[in-house]
This record gives sequence, C-alpha cells and structure tokens, in this order.
Amino acid sequence: MTDKKEPVSLPDPRTFSIDIDFKQSPERVWQALTDPTEISRWFSNNAEVEPTEGGQFEMTWDVEGWGFRTRVATWKPNQHLGLIEEKDHQGQKVVLAMDYYLEGRNGGTTLRLVHSGFGRDEDWDQEFSGISRGWPYELRVLRHYLDHHPDTPRHLRLVTHHTDLAPRDAFSRVFGPKGLAKNGGVHALSEGDSFRLEVGPQEVYAGKVFLVNPPRSWAGTLNGPYGGLLRFEMEADIVVLSLARWGGNANEVNQFADVWQQRLAELL
Repeated sequence: MTDKKEPVSLPDPRTFSIDIDFKQSPERVWQALTDPTEISRWFSNNAEVEPTEGGQFEMTWDVEGWGFRTRVATWKPNQHLGLIEEKDHQGQKVVLAMDYYLEGRNGGTTLRLVHSGFGRDEDWDQEFSGISRGWPYELRVLRHYLDHHPDTPRHLRLVTHHTDLAPRDAFSRVFGPKGLAKNGGVHALSEGDSFRLEVGPQEVYAGKVFLVNPPRSWAGTLNGPYGGLLRFEMEADIVVLSLARWGGNANEVNQFADVWQQRLAELL
C-alpha cells in the first residue's frame, strides 16, 4: 500500500495581491463573488458553489482544461472568502490559496485579492505571470458588470489557437489589416481612448480601450445595444480571443467564435 502524500506549501512562495474599489456594498460584491449565477455574469462560463467551509468551489470555462477547482477554506459572508487549490508540480502536490477580503469604505467596498503559494523557480514563472495579468482584468470586469450591467446575463465565447510566434508578432497579426483592423487599429491607443476596428461591413468593433498590456493582452469595451468586451490574451504559446455581450442572445458571440477560430488559424 502506498501512503497518500499530503499537499505541501512551497518554501519562500510568491504572492500576488491587488486592491480594487467598488461603489456597491460588501453584501453586493460578496454576492457577485459567490453566487454561481452571478459568477457566470462576469468571470467563468460556469460555476458550482457549496457555501460552507470545506465545500467545493468550482469555476470553469467552455474550453477544455480551463478552470479553478478549489475547496472553501474560509466562508465569512461579506468579509472573507478563502479558497484552496491543490496542484501537481513535478510529482508533488502543492497548495495555492486565493483569499478575497471585503471591507466597507465610504459607502462602497474595497476588495483585496491575495493569490499565494507560487514557487520562485522558473517552472512557476509562466503561471505567476498569467495570474498577474489576468486578475487585474477579471476584477475590473467584475466592477464593470456591477456598474453597467447588474443582474444581466452574459454571453461569452473564447477562441484559442497555438502559435510559435512571439507575442509581439501574434499581437500585430491579430490587430493588423488581415485580422481585426482592415480599417482602424489599437496599437497607439491608451486606456480610455476610443477605438474602432472594421473587419468588414458587417463586422465592426468600436468602443473604449479597457486595459492595455501589449503585446500579451488588450481589451476594449464595445458600443451597441448590448454592452460588451473584446479581449486578446496570449499565455505561453496560446492566443485567446474572446467576445462577451450582456443581454440579447448568444448569436453574435457564437458567430464570432465560429469565424475567428478559422481566422486565427490563418493568421497565426
């Protein structure tokens, strides 16, 4: 019989933390963080939550292998949500922690996220870099949802493609004249600037730059009857292009995914 190895914490771990302010109360922010329906309106496509310490807390996307499968370590409504994730690293089970701390302040809420437990060796660099770029975007999406689209269902599709291109080359191709910018572009724009991408007469994306971190990531809010977000992200050798819309039906995002799955293969 083989003894089951208990997960371990790595020595001298790395930690990522971020604070973000919300206009809403801690109760409302807590609901958005922990209610499965709410989670699907700003974060993952799907969520399952057992609202108790020791319960399962799972968030998954409609892409194979994408998700957080965690257990609840701390459940203090409106104050502190602590999640534990066990990962295999070089044959050893290690523990990562995600802690959300909520504090009422000036009629709103300050949320602090602390994601900890990452090793300092180069095998962890890619994952740590990814979450360091990803969390600022995702939490700003949460704020955007609560400010502009509360209680509104979201349709989200992600398109992924492997590439051997360097991030700068991949970014330039996706946002070049053969990609999203037959007319228009985003290369010289900063956060808050207006942008317009005309792929064709029936495919136009326009709005405000939401987040800029080239060449690894870019995102913009979208004009139109239903608010949305267009996002480019490159993680290691995988390019991710996503479209989200709040309200309406899923036709536009489904068509986007069908078209751009093929276009990314041609571009990259």
